[in-house]
Amino acid sequence: METSILSDIESLPPLPRVIAQLQELCSRSDASLKEVVKVIEQDPFLVANIIKSANSPLYGHTKQIKTLSFAVSLFGINSIKGIAIASAVKSSFVPNLSPYGLDTHHFYHTAEARSAFLYQWLCNDKRLEILIPCALLMHIGSVVIADYLIKNHKDKEFYKKISKTDFKQNQAIEKEMLGVDCFIVCGELLKQWNFEDKMIEIISAINDKDVPKDLEAFVYPLRVVNALITPYYFFTQEQIDEVSKIIVEKNLDLEAFKNVLEQSKEQLEQQKPNTNE
Repeated sequence: METSILSDIESLPPLPRVIAQLQELCSRSDASLKEVVKVIEQDPFLVANIIKSANSPLYGHTKQIKTLSFAVSLFGINSIKGIAIASAVKSSFVPNLSPYGLDTHHFYHTAEARSAFLYQWLCNDKRLEILIPCALLMHIGSVVIADYLIKNHKDKEFYKKISKTDFKQNQAIEKEMLGVDCFIVCGELLKQWNFEDKMIEIISAINDKDVPKDLEAFVYPLRVVNALITPYYFFTQEQIDEVSKIIVEKNLDLEAFKNVLEQSKEQLEQQKPNTNE
């Protein structure tokens, strides 16, 4: 990894104190919904952001979520932790993602769409406790990479290369130019923020050829949504064919996937982002 990228990570500000408290609380097996609500309520801005995110039509809830308590009971402690952390990161960073041809809205909206797809596909699955925060944060390394590229006047070169591949080989070009992809950078960033080891290992392994057995149940669903929903394309036949192979090969729930796919297509189609070509 480029030394200056590591330096950039180390120089980033810590996440808000409320998030540190939330992480510590959620690491306890006996953490209660009431305790989680009490910690988050210290930050009214964070409360408002969580309720707004929880009410996204992408999650498929028919009832309006008006209170933090209802959101926590509906999503579960760890899923809310993921939404809270993503909200804090979103508030802490106003990234310049021009090397990727993206604006901030499309970048964060895509993360939410991946998370929501997993939430509906793997409904009530215990793995969501880890998968939701992973889906929301796994591309945050792109923020650090974009900043590095701009500072080192490599942003135009990078954009030229990814645009030539129709934005389908971004991680390969990250590795080609920097020796790492956004998932590895994300792993380093999460270490800096004292995230749990398992989450770091899962995100760092998303593009690995050889995935450790104990991580497969987490890595492959993330690999599916990562390929299926990007800021540039989503739900194309090419993407569906690619992820269907993963689902069948890894014995994931294909029928549930197809059901959620049909429900999600129309919702996302209205918000399809454009690249700055």
